[in-house]
Amino acid sequence: MSIGKLESFLGKHIEGFFNKKFSSSLEFPEVAKQLQREVMHKKKKCRRGATVPNAYFIDMNNEDYQRMCVRRYKEELHTVVEKAVIENDSFMDNTLSIVMNSREDLKPGVCNVWSRYQDETYAEEVRDDIVSDDA
Repeated sequence: MSIGKLESFLGKHIEGFFNKKFSSSLEFPEVAKQLQREVMHKKKKCRRGATVPNAYFIDMNNEDYQRMCVRRYKEELHTVVEKAVIENDSFMDNTLSIVMNSREDLKPGVCNVWSRYQDETYAEEVRDDIVSDDA
């Protein structure tokens, strides 16, 4: 295990431990840090250089979702991903998509960030499904 991976592992698990023990509401910097981590960890090498996923999903508790799912935070999260792509000397195919989901099984102050590579038509279908589920 390299030093970077060890540091990432410890940072993630130590943060997770304190978030679970002292569960408070989720804060924007915590989400941004996990999103940056996801960009770096899912980077793949290809002929043209390094590519990163274009679809990111953030699952959080319903209370955190109600507070965090506002236009300003979404715009800032787009900026976080774009900055991480540039800093990692990577590129992204298709349009960036960030979707926030509300999940009852997550405790306040905890979020799961995951990503995948997807094309434009599928991204629109996912957004429509999620919007209709939350409504």
